[in-house]
Amino acid sequence: MKKLLSLLLTVSLLLSLCGAAIADEDLAFQKFDHVVEVHIGMAVEPTDVTLEEGDTVDNNYYTRYLLDNYNIKVVVDWTAATGDDFNQKVALTIASDSLPDAVVVSDRTYFTAAAEDDMLYDLTEVFDRYASDQVKAIHATTNGKAAELVSYGGKMLALPNISVAADGVLVMMMQQNWLDELGLAVPTTVQELHDAAVAIRDAKPAGERTIPILGAQKDSRVYADFLHSNFSFGFDAIFAAMNAYPGYFVLDGENKVQYGTLSAETRAALEMLAQWYAEGLIDPEFATRDYSQDVVNANECGFFCGPWWALGYGNGDSFKNSETVDWQAYPLFTDDGVWNAKMKTLGTSYTLVNCNVSEEVAAAIVIINNVLVANEAVFQNETAEDIEWYPLRNVLAAMDECEYTYRAEISVLNGETEPDAWQNEPNYKLLAADTQVVRSIVPGYKQGEILHRADFLYTSDTESNFQRQYALLIGDRPYATVELNNPVYSVTYTTNETIDRYWANLEALEGSVIRSIITGKSDISAFDAFVEQWMAEGGEKILQSVQEEYDAAQ
Repeated sequence: MKKLLSLLLTVSLLLSLCGAAIADEDLAFQKFDHVVEVHIGMAVEPTDVTLEEGDTVDNNYYTRYLLDNYNIKVVVDWTAATGDDFNQKVALTIASDSLPDAVVVSDRTYFTAAAEDDMLYDLTEVFDRYASDQVKAIHATTNGKAAELVSYGGKMLALPNISVAADGVLVMMMQQNWLDELGLAVPTTVQELHDAAVAIRDAKPAGERTIPILGAQKDSRVYADFLHSNFSFGFDAIFAAMNAYPGYFVLDGENKVQYGTLSAETRAALEMLAQWYAEGLIDPEFATRDYSQDVVNANECGFFCGPWWALGYGNGDSFKNSETVDWQAYPLFTDDGVWNAKMKTLGTSYTLVNCNVSEEVAAAIVIINNVLVANEAVFQNETAEDIEWYPLRNVLAAMDECEYTYRAEISVLNGETEPDAWQNEPNYKLLAADTQVVRSIVPGYKQGEILHRADFLYTSDTESNFQRQYALLIGDRPYATVELNNPVYSVTYTTNETIDRYWANLEALEGSVIRSIITGKSDISAFDAFVEQWMAEGGEKILQSVQEEYDAAQ
């Protein structure tokens, strides 16, 4: 049934692409003849200081742009700090049936909970009518997966996030200047990472505040799982280099579904991480620190794990605080030279629209999405206010956007092509702007050599372009240039009735035990007890349900 519903939604999308009239594209960017208010909830980053003096969450460059050009007035009913505070607020609004007109959530469980309780607007017809050709084209590149992601009961009940594949490929970020100062080679294996961390611990390049390996902050995940990815400060690259894939449902050699956290490889990795913590190689405030990002921005750690955007976009203050810091991204390999990496699902966030809004408000929400996709590059050059202040920002990108852009930019830097050759690529919405600026932002480029911080032009005027180019050309360099030998996919990236019944308790149990082992509060025998408890308290039934779904799909 799920496949049939996905097929019907996909066919509807393709028909709309083939038969879209000029009038429909006009609707995608129409200016209403009167002001249309859209009430939203919004996650805010507590440490962000990019809003201009006097600007607020609902009176800033982006909200004024929407009001002036489209007569869409955004009213922010409430805000909460990104992370647990925001998630708790979303959970409360769903439990109390008090969703604002729209809100972007970063967890599928909120989408399914609201959908099950009939709280969400059926966007099927509104999307077909008002979504721009560019948005529809990006949806179409997913071969129906975007439609499936937001399908519930045969209806389109959210706007999906379609994010680049690189968002889920978590690599090691390394402070190259520290390695160079200590005469250390770039570590490529777990043992080499350990040895480099020992050298950093002993040398203390940031004094007593030196942290060799930074880890998860309080209430955050130690690794990506089948429902959550695209974040920094877990230990995914380390686990994968030990052939461990905690949090994913994986197949064994006989196509039997296993839960990766329960594997012998995960046990061995946890035992090793506990030893590293005892040796002072991992942040002593692991799992209790308020904001791990503060340590990165202060350039007080040697290594952390994250996706491509963690450099440049993610650590902009690092470069403000030091003119010599040289953050680099590298994969971590097994002892046999294999690069393993868990691959994420299509997207991880959802724009939920309250079922009680008018069609006019629903159309305005779709238009807000169209405008972001069409103008994100323009916005970056027009304002210093962070794009995260754009209301209802839910990233939409071709899955290979980063790698495609990387190759195009290297071609321009090498003089093999000119920027004008890349100006008509609508599926790659930032490519035209990226190729136009790359030569000016990376004046120190030398063909055949890897880029370093010193090769980039960083000023207050170039900051926005610097951050993106650094993320693309350094953060995404591993995935764009190194063969990923073993991409690991979870058997499922969604929940089912059985998972929903048991997962909250099992997830809490897992997180508690994993943190307790790493920090030495429990020895490794706690892992064996956890495996038995996980299976007994619903895990065995979950494995059976996922196995049945997998078998039915074959």
